[in-house]
Amino acid sequence: MPADLPLNDSLRKRYAFKVGTNGVGAAVSLLTQAIVPRGLGPAAFGDFNYLTSFFTQFIGFWDPGMSQAFLTKLAQRPQDAGMVAFFWRFAVLIGLATVAFGVLGPAFPWARLLWPGQRAMAIALAAGLVCLTWAAQILGNMADAYGVTVRTEMVKMLQKLAGLALVAALFWGGRLDLTNYFLCLYAASVLLIAGTWHSLRGHAPAPAQVWSPGGEAGPRYLHEFLDYARPLLAYSIIGFLVNIVDRWLLQVFGGSQQQGFFGLAYQIGAFCFLFVGAMTPLLMREFAIAHGRADREEMARLFRRNVPVLVCVAAAFSCFVAVQADRITAIMGGSGFSAAGPAVLIMAYYPVYQAYGQLGAALFYATGQTRQYSRIGIAVMFLGLPATYFMLAPAHLHGLGWGASGLALKTLLLQFVSVNALLYFNTKYLKLSFWTYLFQQVAVLVGFTLLAVGARTCACAFPGGNALAELLYAGLTYSAALGALVWLFPQAVGLARADIEVLLAGIGRFASSR
Repeated sequence: MPADLPLNDSLRKRYAFKVGTNGVGAAVSLLTQAIVPRGLGPAAFGDFNYLTSFFTQFIGFWDPGMSQAFLTKLAQRPQDAGMVAFFWRFAVLIGLATVAFGVLGPAFPWARLLWPGQRAMAIALAAGLVCLTWAAQILGNMADAYGVTVRTEMVKMLQKLAGLALVAALFWGGRLDLTNYFLCLYAASVLLIAGTWHSLRGHAPAPAQVWSPGGEAGPRYLHEFLDYARPLLAYSIIGFLVNIVDRWLLQVFGGSQQQGFFGLAYQIGAFCFLFVGAMTPLLMREFAIAHGRADREEMARLFRRNVPVLVCVAAAFSCFVAVQADRITAIMGGSGFSAAGPAVLIMAYYPVYQAYGQLGAALFYATGQTRQYSRIGIAVMFLGLPATYFMLAPAHLHGLGWGASGLALKTLLLQFVSVNALLYFNTKYLKLSFWTYLFQQVAVLVGFTLLAVGARTCACAFPGGNALAELLYAGLTYSAALGALVWLFPQAVGLARADIEVLLAGIGRFASSR
């Protein structure tokens, strides 16, 4: 690997491209999510979500913080080709184990208990797809660590468009079933992996370096990674069991249809998180670099500067979706998903706490505080198990029987507890005020929800009574109200008036240059 790497893109440029491509990705995701649930139906869509969730947790079990250790250390030592080679060999072993389990597992008697009502082909396809998705995620994190986000984000944009084209072709051709949807996602994932790997040329080591014989430094890297990840081992095992039990109980007590309702709610919530999720690996890289310099003041500045703004971005989408949950559910899923509305409403607020959680976790990982992070996570998960049973079990088994809505409520409440525990230790470490950020949560959620309710009330007077037209009209009204709020009270969303003026000036220069 060359000693002098190509120049990195700036943090602002990388995030701008992340936001831009995520904007395109958001539009593509909306179109895709309006097609896939309708094409598959609640049951098949639920099967897809259950199986992919299972194997995502399975990989997480075998990767107890190793990926996070890799991203953190690569940001600090981008020229260490041996570390890249070591990690990819580790990742391939996990991938092979996952695929083998997915292919061979259905032949055993316990398969019916583990994957109730699932076909062997679907189980194997889900295992392979999750491995490809994980590989693409690792490559994307490498691009962020090397600071070459721009090229890889362009690849992601092309991949999303290609995926949408494939899904649309299958849907309009009447061939969008579960198997074909898996194959479509396989093609899109392979395209993303190939394009991202190509974008990393000149930064990451060449394939010949990664797979060449040798590895005398392997034990040293293994020891270094295990030192980082060992505190997360118990967290990984318990997290695997708890998350598997959550979705398994929903499958047993609610069936594939309730699994589909929760899957739709979760994916709509994930859409709200798109723009914030773009910043998480970038901010983690900056935390890691500042920590490597023992510059806690810079870490505090990064936290204070970025976290409130990003949480407000997530809340802006979340509160609108929550208030419009019934309309959005009808538009995205059709009549077959009409009962998913309450779950969508609850999960719409999840991205706000997901933003706090991921940004807070980034600081824990970047500073190597994995033991404390693990303890917090384990404590919260132990609270979650009885809560899941109580929410999902039928009345004759002493539960509420709330199905997808119950799992959504439990997920949101536990995330609230976990996030604020992380936030407390984050602010303590950086010598910031925990109560300031706690107050922001309440103020932003209440304020943005009231604006969304007002926008919906205004849209009810829209002539014609068309749900899509009313949703668009409410969206425009809500956006205008948010814009006025940000302009009049920028400090409410973590900005200064100078930030807005710089942003407007940049937009003006861009418009005049076209």
